[in-house]
Amino acid sequence: MTIPFRYDPEVDAGYIRLSNAPVDHTVDLEPTTLGLPVLIDVDASGALVGIEILNVTTTAPSLT
Repeated sequence: MTIPFRYDPEVDAGYIRLSNAPVDHTVDLEPTTLGLPVLIDVDASGALVGIEILNVTTTAPSLT
């Protein structure tokens, strides 16, 4: 299975969509102990819908 990854160089952000379910809310992981510039989208049941990676060129340069 190939997981689609979209990269937007204008804002240096990438998105991995894992489900077609509608996003209910977004959780910012940067303030957590992980300290990563990553946002996760979850549906109403709490299942993961997608992952947004900010500052991709420094956070995950192999993805660009």
